[in-house]
Amino acid sequence: MDKIKFPYRSDGHLALLHVVHDSGSWEKHGLQVEYDFFISADDAHRGVAKGEVEFVSGNHL
Repeated sequence: MDKIKFPYRSDGHLALLHVVHDSGSWEKHGLQVEYDFFISADDAHRGVAKGEVEFVSGNHL
């Protein structure tokens, strides 16, 4: 399984992430997703640019 870091920008995004997780969609596509930490917009920009995180939820990027 590929490990993916997927931080979230807002608690409002967690509901969708839980639906995806609970449906088994991550595993179905061979992904082990860590999405249980909050990230600021500035850290998200830096993290994506540096390759430290693969995805960030929200509309700030």
